[in-house]
Amino acid sequence: MTRPNVLLLMTDQHRAMSTGAYGSQEVHTPHLDRLATRSVVFERAYCAYPQCVASRQSMITGQHPNTHGAYGIDLGTIDTSQWTLQRAFTDAGYHTTLIGHPHMNETGFADSRTYHEYFERELTDLQRRLVAATWDAHPYVEAAKHAGPEDESEPWRCATYTYQETVRFLREWQPGSPDGPGAKPFYAWVTFQKPHPPFDPPSRFWNLYDSQKLTLPPVDPNRLRHDFWPEWIMQEEMVRNYLHGYYASISYADWCVGQILAEVDRLGLWRDTIVIYTSDHGENAGYHGTYEKHCFYEPSIRVPLMITAPGVEPSRFNQAVELVDLAPTLTDLCGVSPVGHRYEGASLRGPLHGQADGWKNRVFCEFEGGGPPRTWGRMLMEGHLKCCIEGNMAAPKSLFDLRSDPDEIGNLWDDPTYASQRDRMVRQINEGWRQRKYRPPAET
Repeated sequence: MTRPNVLLLMTDQHRAMSTGAYGSQEVHTPHLDRLATRSVVFERAYCAYPQCVASRQSMITGQHPNTHGAYGIDLGTIDTSQWTLQRAFTDAGYHTTLIGHPHMNETGFADSRTYHEYFERELTDLQRRLVAATWDAHPYVEAAKHAGPEDESEPWRCATYTYQETVRFLREWQPGSPDGPGAKPFYAWVTFQKPHPPFDPPSRFWNLYDSQKLTLPPVDPNRLRHDFWPEWIMQEEMVRNYLHGYYASISYADWCVGQILAEVDRLGLWRDTIVIYTSDHGENAGYHGTYEKHCFYEPSIRVPLMITAPGVEPSRFNQAVELVDLAPTLTDLCGVSPVGHRYEGASLRGPLHGQADGWKNRVFCEFEGGGPPRTWGRMLMEGHLKCCIEGNMAAPKSLFDLRSDPDEIGNLWDDPTYASQRDRMVRQINEGWRQRKYRPPAET
């Protein structure tokens, strides 16, 4: 087969550290752990922005937000005329399909099966009310208090729909058919809403955990209070319940991904399909006294990334890679032309084949923080040294050595031992930074 299929499986808000394949002894992810045994596991993969829309747009353009212009979770900042992976694969003759919870630029897909269309068009009024009730009962800022099992609406949930629709798509795709879907290779982007709050997984996943036995995040003595999080939400009981709900939601997402992988097995698609699992960003879940993402700490920006491809042997790669590397990787492996598009990521072809020599081993990340006044956070990581300016960190300027301080407790910014490295990294950050406020494309 000259051009492989692409099956890109993505969840929302799944941090790498909460995965068995990444060393977790508490989180149950048996399906992802099995996928890891046949994949190249990228141990240090990072998003470009710790929020959904900007991160996902970076994945499908291979560019950072200060280049493609989408910021935060504002869909209005997306320029729908931009080059994207789906446009390139459609133009190259692939059957392109979007399934699930997109939260990104949806234009360019030949086939769209998004959850909001399913919710509006296919559910009955009663079913819609049942699904909506799970959201209404779990305010995002109070996810710690309200986390708990919910079974009644499971048949119509976003995660359930997404895996079922993906299985249906794979069964419809008949390779070798001269006039059916299988006449073309496929590029399928499958995106789950879980484990993003609300934390309302089915009880069979909730019951996998005992909140009183979960390991609490390390105490950060440098933590600063943030008005967004009320004091009660950081009490131990709330942190434990938040972790319980988060872990159970990860297990629910893992099970859904497992149903898709079982169908890939049944149909014998591994030999000619690139299968990728990743997430758009992570989750702090109590680290440094905060929840959600919105910062440059490791739980917020480090995500799982596993790639299985024809001719690629399972292995682990421990240098830093970025999600902006996915677009150049897929066009490279599939022989799809980027048509003059300028990538800011690099193809992972070398690392996929165990070739680490010359790899960039660096990451750039951005975040537009809240205000007033609003802040423009930038992070540069080279090897194990992470330099941060703004970005809702515990200090406006931070420097961490992840090799000696993986929990990012000791800020080395003012340590004279690191002064030359800090100054060099700050110069690199500022040289490539185009600080400008983006407006939605319609207003430009």
